[in-house]
Amino acid sequence: MSGIERIPGPGRWPLAVRAGQFLFLSAQVPVDPASGRLVAGYDDLPPAGHWPRSGSLLVDALEEPLAAQVWWLYDRLGTALARLGSSAGAILLLSGWVTDFRQWPVMNRIRARTFGPDHYPACTTFQVPWVGADGAVAAFDALALADGPLAKEPLGSSRQVGAYLPGSKVGPLLFLAGEVPADPERALVVRGYADLDAEGQALATGQIGPDGWEGRIRAQAWYVYQRLARLLADHGSSPARVAKQNVYLRDPRDYPAFEAISRQVFGDALPATSVVTVDEYGHRDFAVEIEVTAVTAAAPPPARLETDRLPALGRGIPPAARAGPFVLFSSQLPLDPATGRIVSDNDGGGQAALAARQAARIYDNLALALAEHGLRPDCLVRQMIYVADRALVPAVEAVAAAATRGAPPATTLVQVRTLWPAPALVQMEFTAYAEA
Repeated sequence: MSGIERIPGPGRWPLAVRAGQFLFLSAQVPVDPASGRLVAGYDDLPPAGHWPRSGSLLVDALEEPLAAQVWWLYDRLGTALARLGSSAGAILLLSGWVTDFRQWPVMNRIRARTFGPDHYPACTTFQVPWVGADGAVAAFDALALADGPLAKEPLGSSRQVGAYLPGSKVGPLLFLAGEVPADPERALVVRGYADLDAEGQALATGQIGPDGWEGRIRAQAWYVYQRLARLLADHGSSPARVAKQNVYLRDPRDYPAFEAISRQVFGDALPATSVVTVDEYGHRDFAVEIEVTAVTAAAPPPARLETDRLPALGRGIPPAARAGPFVLFSSQLPLDPATGRIVSDNDGGGQAALAARQAARIYDNLALALAEHGLRPDCLVRQMIYVADRALVPAVEAVAAAATRGAPPATTLVQVRTLWPAPALVQMEFTAYAEA
């Protein structure tokens, strides 16, 4: 498709996909493409990467693998972006995946020194069991801006939970990093209704049982949406102009209470929505994190892309929404359009065969949705693939490669501990580029 360029990478997926002036980088894993070796410690880095070393045997034994891999990944991202006519300062949204969030302070220190407070990227980071390569403890992908007439405008204050900014603006497009239930100005973590204003406290039922089980997620979701609404308003937007929300939960059992709050915010017409279960993020007391893409009042409102040919994730959740030149898809689950249920027949081939059938169903459904709105698979610029088990990766990747042959999107693939509804083994989300 015109306006899209795919830059080959060292592996199966592109290093990056350029869509107009936007750059989508595939997940970078800490494996040296020249040697094929995993970056395991400081000895695998040039001298410039040794500064995180503490000199303490006990400290470095714990911190060295993550510190070395994070430094190497940031350096590789910078090199890749420079090659593509961009820079680390032009990152619009950096997404990180780690296997041990207890080491997050180490990563935060390296990010602070690498970027500096005047150039912090908008960033969202999660813990999952596997991040794209055996032995890897960190991986990053990125959305960035190449040189050209469009310019990046950093959003918000650098006084956040960590060394990052809450978002980036390009023209009328707003890319907001994951917002969490905390107020850095007051060093407050929202743990329940008592931490909210009077309007939020009115959400409580007054019953110890329901409020005990659902109070934290309801209070945190409400608070996060209020922070997002203020940030959007500060930059000429509002919740009504949110095209996509990515919702990250630690416990999928929190989703019903979360969705009820989401419907209070958006009404019955929710934005395109992806829901993912992760192990940790930001603070051990956080139960939810929400990342959004929106447009300002200077642009047409997001267009909901509806279809009657595919099952919906829920009432009022569209399969996709368009914001500017991008079509942002909700979570794509392996749903059989004929039954509305998760594909469960493995044809006698075990879990890998079932995962492959589920992945193929997702791509078939995607093709239907694209065609219904005049788009083709070669419009895809990014795909995010979640698998329930590391052992399923070869089967799922083989299907993904075949389905996108000739026009592979930038790709990130990680394992998550829980996918639902059962027996889902794979879930995906996609971004397409539809140049006006």
